[in-house]
Amino acid sequence: MNWICSTCGAQQEASEQAPECCPICEDARQYVGWAGQQWTTLEELKGRHRNVITEEEPGVWSIVTEPTFGIGQRAFLIRTEEGNILWDCIALLDDQTVRAVEELGGIGCIAISHPHYYSSMIEWSDAFGGAPVWIHEDERDWLQRRSGAVRLWVGDTASLPGGATLIRCGGHFNGYQVLHRAVALFAGDQPQVAMDRRWTSFLYSYPNMVPLGAEAVQRIVAALEPFEFERLYGAFPGKTIREDAKGAVRRSAERYLQAIGSSLTDFTESPQQLVVELYVRDVRASTEFYQRLGFQVERAEEHFVALNWERSRLLLEEIPGQPEPPSTVVANMRILVPDVNHYWTLCQELGLRVIKPVDDRYYGLRDFTVVSPDGLGLRFATPI
Repeated sequence: MNWICSTCGAQQEASEQAPECCPICEDARQYVGWAGQQWTTLEELKGRHRNVITEEEPGVWSIVTEPTFGIGQRAFLIRTEEGNILWDCIALLDDQTVRAVEELGGIGCIAISHPHYYSSMIEWSDAFGGAPVWIHEDERDWLQRRSGAVRLWVGDTASLPGGATLIRCGGHFNGYQVLHRAVALFAGDQPQVAMDRRWTSFLYSYPNMVPLGAEAVQRIVAALEPFEFERLYGAFPGKTIREDAKGAVRRSAERYLQAIGSSLTDFTESPQQLVVELYVRDVRASTEFYQRLGFQVERAEEHFVALNWERSRLLLEEIPGQPEPPSTVVANMRILVPDVNHYWTLCQELGLRVIKPVDDRYYGLRDFTVVSPDGLGLRFATPI
């Protein structure tokens, strides 16, 4: 019998007697129920619960168990032209759910954010023709039930059918992964959508309220930076940010880090930050360029735009008849970032003229310098 933990919903390897403990719940990020370790079975769940499938947007459905069981997360069925993806998982799978999912196109592959949502993923895989289950290699030891359907992957990103991408963020778990497709990010627990659905947060343990450190949050933001997303689907029913989700994650990370006495870069003190004022020929074109690099607009007028990067500010003023930028750079704006290699790739994609290629410097930074269309030198750097 494949016992299911009543607290986290993780299904175990087959055994005649219930296991003594659930390794996932024994971990500091989870907890053993107040009444001690309790077990159930899939058959018992079928008699007490049902799944509700809700269309969240065209081609995306959430699947939620009612009454709530275990952690209470929702799974998502994501339709693609190359087969549907099941994102995250829930413990209950019954005949009615199988029929409903088949009517929506079935399941081509499964991907799970982290061990807390492994639940009955092998049951789901078996029910849909052995659909591969994508798990990051770093979470191999957390697998509670083995199967040839499990596909362990390594690295920072992996491509799934239909243009979807798995992104390893780390943080909550070393191999924590999120799913990006089109303009939506399916995040599970991290970034966790807050109750007001305008902010997110980051924790090592949610039930035990243990925060993540600054470096982990910086890595999460850096991992998500290359991807554009307007919507963010969190783990729990209703926990969805439907507009400007990427901006919400970045603002939330800065707020979180400030609350724990850090910042998104945490490399310089506030008095060291400078305000750079730049005269430009076309303020709209210049603004679009700096936004692509990650600057945020804080004020915009017809001929003037104020942008910021953490606590640094860049002011653009359009001057009629402004001459072409000089062929040589006379000043740089240094921008400290968590991952300089990402920005090196981005600047190459933008075709910017390189003054100094990326390299480790004797002064303790890995950096590079490029020229903006306005003639401003931009030096991106990460401490070694």
